[in-house]
Amino acid sequence: METILVKSRNMLALPPQLSRKYGIQRGVKILFAEENDHIKMSAKLNLDYSN
Repeated sequence: METILVKSRNMLALPPQLSRKYGIQRGVKILFAEENDHIKMSAKLNLDYSN
């Protein structure tokens, strides 16, 4: 588990190791969902399964 600091204008910086692990780059949409007493973040990746 990682702890990050919320920057100005409520911006979050994803730790680099997680960005690399999940292929998250500039322009990837992140979905936020409230679940009980926490917030769940999910990357909405455009995966191409046609090959």
